[in-house]
Amino acid sequence: MTRSSPAPRLTTTSFALLGLLRLQPFSAYELTGYMRRSALSVLWPRAEASLYREPKTLVAHGLARSRVQRNGQRQRTVYEITAAGRRAFEAWVREPGAAPRFECEAAVKAFFGDATDLASLRAQLTSLRDDQQAKGDRVDERIDDWLAGRLQFPDRIHYTALAADLIDRLQRTVSEWATDWLDRTEAWEHTELHDLNEQQARAVLQERVTERTHDGQPPPP
Repeated sequence: MTRSSPAPRLTTTSFALLGLLRLQPFSAYELTGYMRRSALSVLWPRAEASLYREPKTLVAHGLARSRVQRNGQRQRTVYEITAAGRRAFEAWVREPGAAPRFECEAAVKAFFGDATDLASLRAQLTSLRDDQQAKGDRVDERIDDWLAGRLQFPDRIHYTALAADLIDRLQRTVSEWATDWLDRTEAWEHTELHDLNEQQARAVLQERVTERTHDGQPPPP
């Protein structure tokens, strides 16, 4: 007798999809589409292939059930939350969530700017600025749609606003940071240390300390 393999582990992605099933039944295609066009696409970006797998994981854990819907010759599998799934999701929501983990390859490359030339360093900052501005434009388009009432769940607009506000602030901060350092590096002679960029560096670090002190936070040790 062969032993069945254990069900895949539940992840934040699992619970995000379970939260959507709490709102209504979805097919895997619909879940993936909603994740792609909602604030979740920025708050929790995941590859579509993994999103398609997750509903089966929920079923394996008894948190969702699947049923086949037929429409003429066509059929699709629809997933809906179970009572156990509701209890598990509500328990998960009450637990403190993990803090954000920032990830930005362009900023990592900028951090090692002394390994390249000034043009390449500034190209990293320009690319990052332009990317964040383009994403901000797409968020603005979605906000216009939401304000016009084009929301799948209009009774949850207050949570859409909560997420959209965070996304907008983060994208504006990154864009402003890249723009600010493009302005600073415009006067640099090269990527090695020299008088001007050393003065800029000390001024920036001192400004951060001053801001933290003004906000009532202890300065770093």
